[in-house]
Amino acid sequence: GPAGIETGSRWFSFTAPENGVLHAELESWWSVADRTSLTVFTGESLATLSPAGGPSLSLDRIVGKGVTYHIRVQTPNDLQDTIPVRLRVSYGVYPANDNVADAAIIPSADGDLIGSNDFATTEPGQAPNVSGERAVWYRFTAPEAGALVVNARPTEESAARHFLQVGFASGETAQGLTWVERQVRE
Repeated sequence: GPAGIETGSRWFSFTAPENGVLHAELESWWSVADRTSLTVFTGESLATLSPAGGPSLSLDRIVGKGVTYHIRVQTPNDLQDTIPVRLRVSYGVYPANDNVADAAIIPSADGDLIGSNDFATTEPGQAPNVSGERAVWYRFTAPEAGALVVNARPTEESAARHFLQVGFASGETAQGLTWVERQVRE
């Protein structure tokens, strides 16, 4: 646990039904947030556990089908039974257009496109987004020179939790992107 603080642990486990993303997040009173953490481990017994993410208050972990992940929640011993701490865990399959190389094709400049970055991951070499969120990727090739207008709108649910960032770049890999423009909508 945090340096100089005696902590107690609560343990949970999760076995991934498919390859995907595990999101774990602690909710606690602000007064103990700096003394509370979660860590994800893999392994068959306490003696063989290996850290696979954390410690932190929130983390996303790419998980493998059939692998069991052990989640340790640490809280200060003096507060273990008096301050409620809620662990929120969600699991999902990452989007097909999670990586630059797998960008979804936008077939024309006219029409609506609906997508989601739920359970998207950060690709190795991917420049951090202004909003800190995970990215999904789309590819558009202009049929001729001209202006492209994009109106991006978050869902009502995601608008309350997230910023919306739209960026335009050229390149074929996360490491090789050249950003043309980025906009953040709050």
